[in-house]
Amino acid sequence: MYHIYLCTLYEQVYSWSETKTPDPVAACEAFADLVNCRILDGHKFALVASYNHCALAIHRFDQGPGDSGYWRGRLDEIDWRGAAGGASGAGGGGGGDDGRRRRARGAPHRGTGGEWREANGVKRMA
Repeated sequence: MYHIYLCTLYEQVYSWSETKTPDPVAACEAFADLVNCRILDGHKFALVASYNHCALAIHRFDQGPGDSGYWRGRLDEIDWRGAAGGASGAGGGGGGDDGRRRRARGAPHRGTGGEWREANGVKRMA
C-alpha cells in the first residue's frame, strides 16, 4: 500500500494531505500534486511517499533545487512500479524487495544531527 502525506519535521501528519492507495499511478499523482504546492516552499515541512512503510521519497520544502531532499522536477526518478514489483506478502517477493528497509534517495542518513532517524521501524527527527 502506498502512503503519501505531508508532515512537519517533528512528524505531525496533516490528515487532509493523506492518500493511501494500492495504485502506483494514483500515488504518483498525489505526490506530484503536493510536491508542486509552492506555498509550502521555504517552510519546514516534508512530503513523504512510502510503500508498505518503506520510504520511496521524502521531499523537504525547506530545501531547494540541487539538494538531495528536493524532488520537484525529479518525479521520474521515483520507482513507483518497482516498489510494488510483484511482492507476494510473506518473505518479500519481487521488485528487489528482500525485506530490508532502505533509505529513500534524498533522505538523510541515520545518525546525523537534526535529521530523520529510524528506530524500531518508526521514522523520527533526531
